[in-house]
Amino acid sequence: MADLKEGISVVTVGRTTPIPPGPQPAAKSLPVVLATDTEAVPVRVENQQITEVSLSLLGIPRAEVALGIFADVTTYDINRNEWQSGGRLGTAVASGTTTHIAAESAAKVACSATNSNQILSSKRFFRYQPGRVSSATFGVRMTVSTDPTDLKKWGAFDSNDGYYLEVQGGSQTGDDKDFNVYAVRRTSAFAAYSSFAPNSALGDIGTIGSDIVIKRDGLYYVHAGMYDKSLRAGAGVTIGGTSAQAFIVPTTYQYTYEYRVPRKYFSSDRLDGLTRTQYYADQVPGKSSFSVSIGGTADAPVATYTNGDAVEDADGNVVSDTSLWDLDFSRVTMYKIEYSWYGAVGAKFLAYVPDQDDPSQARWVAVHHLRVSNQLTTPSLGNPTLPISYYVQKASSANEVALYKYGASYYIDGGDKGTIVARSIANASDRSITISGQALLALQVKSTINSIRNRMQVYPTRLSIGVDGRAVVSLVKNPTTVSGTPTFASADTLSPINVFNTTGVTTVSGGTTVATFYAGVGGNEYDLSPYFAYNKDYLSYPLAATSGDTLYVYVRGAAATISGSAAITWEEQI
Repeated sequence: MADLKEGISVVTVGRTTPIPPGPQPAAKSLPVVLATDTEAVPVRVENQQITEVSLSLLGIPRAEVALGIFADVTTYDINRNEWQSGGRLGTAVASGTTTHIAAESAAKVACSATNSNQILSSKRFFRYQPGRVSSATFGVRMTVSTDPTDLKKWGAFDSNDGYYLEVQGGSQTGDDKDFNVYAVRRTSAFAAYSSFAPNSALGDIGTIGSDIVIKRDGLYYVHAGMYDKSLRAGAGVTIGGTSAQAFIVPTTYQYTYEYRVPRKYFSSDRLDGLTRTQYYADQVPGKSSFSVSIGGTADAPVATYTNGDAVEDADGNVVSDTSLWDLDFSRVTMYKIEYSWYGAVGAKFLAYVPDQDDPSQARWVAVHHLRVSNQLTTPSLGNPTLPISYYVQKASSANEVALYKYGASYYIDGGDKGTIVARSIANASDRSITISGQALLALQVKSTINSIRNRMQVYPTRLSIGVDGRAVVSLVKNPTTVSGTPTFASADTLSPINVFNTTGVTTVSGGTTVATFYAGVGGNEYDLSPYFAYNKDYLSYPLAATSGDTLYVYVRGAAATISGSAAITWEEQI
């Protein structure tokens, strides 16, 4: 072998010692010098797993530090400050239960009675940021049955909008796999376009707000009340005419529809362990997506799907793909939903499963990309500020249907915590305060803002008390007893808060006493950020609630009747 030295030209004539293939120790390796005009040598980085989450939904490499908004593990119990749960089919219908499973650090959302349901929803609504991608993760497992009316769904959604995964029954045999899982976009954006008749030239069918199935922009939508019975509570509008599938929904949900993609048409890995022909799930130039029709009855709908065009390769051959991992819904699995708003991006659904090439490793696998880029004439969602939600529904029989929550998180690629608006309210004059007490001020969270459901969070920040004698000051959240009828007035048209600062409430009890202070003669200032702040307590109108949070400033004379007034400042996160 030639003796090579740096800076010395060496010419070797003849054959050199054979170099064994593969990586070798330095003593058995031959130094190599590349010519100055040779092409670059590709570098392979080992031990770096590139997955579907390496790029954002906008196709941008994830170089920014994600802004963590929310992370929850049900270790000790279900945090009542962060979650609210309940049935949503009206008082006459049985609801389910939400319980803490201490041995698993889990929350179990379940129901078993006929026509029952249960929802567990975060009290926070997570704000969408333009140009950013929102991501929510879920650790879940569930009961599995062959009854397609047993529904389990989890995702970022409320009663009108959102993205979620839905399992119907969950049977793991035969053709049941084709239609037991759905990637769903729920949207109320059609409300603004309800007056537009279907355009037959574009292939539209159905009247928005009265027909169960409609077709717009080449996609088939099913009214959300067809599968989600919680949207049927109360009187309202008949959807489906006089057919066997007809049902009634409040006008709030009249224009809420769902684009439901069954497992058979997933654009990526179906995770069913089968080989299937791949069909287009979206409207593609020159190619049609699947169609759907509804039969059966309102309580036991039967959906019939008709294939659209099959995907073909460059040679015109129909594409078949094989899913190598057979997902078992009864086992704990991490799922992820990434989404954006308007007609720009859509959503991506992923699952964390063993790698197909190396089962000893796991990776995020794309399940379906629900594309809407340059395809819709309406926004993809009516409102993109959404909570994390888990929902189960039982239509018939008495066996239990359950969804287990093990952990949840929500984050945004980069971004910030949003715009903050500060407001305040004060008493117009001093009031007489007895030792029994007097409510000087109160805040009440509105249900709607300009007819749009209130999704804001409110954080009281400062409290001022002026008294002419010693006093005890309490901040009472959601009291169960309030004497009299407080008169609330809106703080501002765009504010999520109603305020009360007049007389009429002399007793406030029950609820949660968030903080208690002593006040001396004169002016007293209190910083409320240790009690109300981001990732602490806050005021909101949760999805599963029938009324918004209230907060009363309740003052008692420490030893005698005194005179005083108060002022409170709060921040509204938009």
